[in-house]
Amino acid sequence: MNTSISLFACALICCLASPLIAQPTAATPAVPDVRAEVLCSQFLYDEAPFPSCHAATIEALPSGDLVAAFFGGAHEGSNDVGIWLCRKNAGAATWTAPRCVARGEVGDSVQHPCWNPVLFRRPGTDAELLLFYKTGIYIRDWVGHVMQSHDGGHTWSAPQTLGRYHGKRGDFPFLGPIKNKPISIGRRIIAPSSDESVRWHIHFEVSEDSGNSWRYITVPSADTLLAIQPTILTHPDGTLQALSRTKNGYLSTTRSRDGGITWEAERLTDIPNNNSGIDCATLSNGLFAMVYNPVGKAQEAEFGARTPLTLALSADGLHWTDILNLDEGPGEFSYPAIIEADGSLHIVYTWNRRKIKYVNVKLVTADSGDSRQQ
Repeated sequence: MNTSISLFACALICCLASPLIAQPTAATPAVPDVRAEVLCSQFLYDEAPFPSCHAATIEALPSGDLVAAFFGGAHEGSNDVGIWLCRKNAGAATWTAPRCVARGEVGDSVQHPCWNPVLFRRPGTDAELLLFYKTGIYIRDWVGHVMQSHDGGHTWSAPQTLGRYHGKRGDFPFLGPIKNKPISIGRRIIAPSSDESVRWHIHFEVSEDSGNSWRYITVPSADTLLAIQPTILTHPDGTLQALSRTKNGYLSTTRSRDGGITWEAERLTDIPNNNSGIDCATLSNGLFAMVYNPVGKAQEAEFGARTPLTLALSADGLHWTDILNLDEGPGEFSYPAIIEADGSLHIVYTWNRRKIKYVNVKLVTADSGDSRQQ
């Protein structure tokens, strides 16, 4: 036997069997031939009382209103960074001016920066919103908070901490959804979360009572896989899949087949990642949408380029087809959030750390030209 061929075969078998590589499916499901029609592309605001912003989130109400939130201040990590909110009322052409709804007040004269808000409409309600966010001088010191609104985000309760959990590594605060939106199964809320206090690793925080109490769900992972900020996909058979940002140059993935209570060992995919956040949405027809920077990073680099920012579709959560660049060219276009509502996709993201941009996209069948959601 040829020695070089034998060694190559052994290496290939080892690679395919590695717990760090997501195994390919027998056949890759095809994505329908669609084109993306941009219905609206605009900034949430033209002027604001802060120079820097980041980490937007968006939620839709049955009334047709859209609510978006983000953090803003002098710069990321500055003590003056608060959580700001804008609203686009149904039928309106523009968003309301940013208003601050949360500050990191921890004492009479002490204020900590706020981080990564996440909006989520409580299951079974029309206008009950939860606004999760974090406070802390350093990321490793984050504490999770939540505010509630019973009128679609017009008014908010005082913030409450999410409590603490006791694990093998010690006593830590619940952080809530770390960047991306939770999903719900009945009254159960599954919040995709992660921790950077010891090493980067993902976990999930699950509530069985619509967000009143939480428990911590671990994900098996190799020490060399450094992942944060998962986003959750729901497959037609009920399987949950998470894709996560990593320091490894590629997105990671894991699956749950019992409604988010246990998860398979986390593995790397072959989807490039620049060590920046992504977000996904499960569409009403079973396809998946993802917004991401379709670039990796050099092994020795901490980050890759945060441009372009691209919308992609998939039928299986592992093989993706890029269909639209939302922004491209020099600059930073990052940290997207995406939802599906009213037959179209609603996307918000960081635009050069100076503004938050909103893009509304409808997917149109390419063969018929019909403006129907795919």
